[in-house]
Amino acid sequence: MGCRLAFLGIVLCLLAEADCLTATPECLGILELGPKATVDYYRSRPLDGPDESVERAAILMHGMLSNADHYYEVLVQAALGLPTAPGLILIAPHFAAGPGPHLQWNDTSWKAGDDSDTPGVSSQFSSFDAMDSLLTHVLDRTHFPNLKQVVVAGHSAGGQFVSRYSSATALGTDRVRFVVGNPSSWLYLTQSRVVSEGFGVPSGCPDYDHYPYGLNLPNRYVKSRLDGIQKRFANRRVTVFLGELDTLDEDLDLSCEGMAQGRHRLFRGQNYYEVMKAFFSVPLLEMIIVPGVGHDGEKMFNSRQGVELLFSMQPSRS
Repeated sequence: MGCRLAFLGIVLCLLAEADCLTATPECLGILELGPKATVDYYRSRPLDGPDESVERAAILMHGMLSNADHYYEVLVQAALGLPTAPGLILIAPHFAAGPGPHLQWNDTSWKAGDDSDTPGVSSQFSSFDAMDSLLTHVLDRTHFPNLKQVVVAGHSAGGQFVSRYSSATALGTDRVRFVVGNPSSWLYLTQSRVVSEGFGVPSGCPDYDHYPYGLNLPNRYVKSRLDGIQKRFANRRVTVFLGELDTLDEDLDLSCEGMAQGRHRLFRGQNYYEVMKAFFSVPLLEMIIVPGVGHDGEKMFNSRQGVELLFSMQPSRS
């Protein structure tokens, strides 16, 4: 595996010479879920393999703007923080909110795993169905026989997607780590929240536990996988990934359901972690707070902690 001269003169040795490292049409792949049912994704190399050099894969979800191109560039930039490392593949899915030759969701439905709403397509698919398909493909030993780890990460709206998907998917995920960065809300697996007297039911918000905040009245995908959801989550490697300064209201979910989880994103992540640790045996759940960073996905994933989480087998805790 050769090295190449990359951004700012840095020598990048972990990616192959033929890797595609820009968010251009040449770097797009197409995930086929059914007739006329496709999802685009950026990738550093083709996913069909076989490729014995790949040992790690990093999948980074976009945010509210469905800007997969930006998040692919964030992912590539984060990879520049690594020393020489085993083979790596970078992937950024695109859940489109506008018309085109692909499945469509609205601005909020994709991050909840709702079904697509695409004109002319008889069978609709959840965005979680698409991630299941993508993960199954990447984890397939016939494609990447030496793959050791896949990281599925997201920030803000992408973090909401990963919070819900990591709980709901029924895929075996022994080789998968989930990184949930600064979401506006979390999917709780219990009816309890942090309240003034400890844990309990928040007052004045009767729908606080409705999906996607809790498990009451879930969508099709989650409903079909409710049985055993807490037990599966206990075996998931999930990181609550927070910015120390993410305490402002910008694009914050200010509904009563959101506010029942905490005043701002930092508190919401800390409260979620506290509740999950109190009510479930979740030895693989961890929390990492990045000092001096607010609601900024680029700074979160280009921090030392972010780079380690995306690409390292055992990231540090502080």
